[in-house]
Amino acid sequence: MRRQARALEDSLYVVAVAVQGEEGSLARSELPRIAERHSRRDRDVRPELYDLWVRCLVETAREHDPQWSEDVAAAWRETLAFGVEYMRRRY
Repeated sequence: MRRQARALEDSLYVVAVAVQGEEGSLARSELPRIAERHSRRDRDVRPELYDLWVRCLVETAREHDPQWSEDVAAAWRETLAFGVEYMRRRY
């Protein structure tokens, strides 16, 4: 479980940095590897599951962040949307 938590932490960091970075940036260079790992050729994470994942992640953050606001929720969704769309296109 510790390894899985670390993988989630790392992938969220990559997406958060990649959404702000340019093509060719270090963070964006990690996205193809992550997408391949989640594609039908490896873990087979179906595209429709990403919406559920985003909802669960945002709800968990809401429950644990005492400074939560709708602006924070919007920032989470906007950042995650970048990564989710990337994964969906490469499924």
